[in-house]
Amino acid sequence: MGFELFDRRRRSPLTLTEAGKVFIKEACFILAHTQHAIESAQQINRGKKGRLTIGINTSISNSRLPDILRVFHERYPDVTLMLEELASYDQIEKLRQQQLDVGFFHLHNLQMNNTHNDVALTSKTVIKESLILVLPEKHRFAKRSVNLPLAILSNEPFILPPANLLHGLREQIDQLCVAAGFKPKVRQEAAWISTVLSLVAGGMGISFFQPM
Repeated sequence: MGFELFDRRRRSPLTLTEAGKVFIKEACFILAHTQHAIESAQQINRGKKGRLTIGINTSISNSRLPDILRVFHERYPDVTLMLEELASYDQIEKLRQQQLDVGFFHLHNLQMNNTHNDVALTSKTVIKESLILVLPEKHRFAKRSVNLPLAILSNEPFILPPANLLHGLREQIDQLCVAAGFKPKVRQEAAWISTVLSLVAGGMGISFFQPM
């Protein structure tokens, strides 16, 4: 090593040289730091430490997200969560680019946007939501809250999400209407739920949306 580790001028007791004392001190520090590094890497490998970047939308935020966060923090207190509010198509693109670890969005967006043969993307159902029919308060069908056949709405003006922004949801609504025997008459397109509800309340038409 280029220096004397032990003072050999005395056979008993065997002692360290000054250089040896410094070496032993530093070596012990390195061993302890190495063990700490191994344990930290093992925790990260088991998912118990590190950082996760997660995409969220309004639906999960207003439903299951608080419970998910509470349970996750209880089980993995040393994992830092970075939440990003993103539209579904932005989440899918960031997942493809590995800029997100997890995304919460409606499954039909992934199914309708699956043009890249996403063998690396897997999904799990967290919550199921139904499409809700929205009518103006004084609409003739407003009092019929159940057993309202979809075909009866064939002549109604619709306010629907634009296909270029929410193509999955729009495709789902279009398919439901076609199955009921008609193509929806779109009077206005709107992407934001607050805008859709305002237009419906103003009597411009009726709409479908997923609860937020």
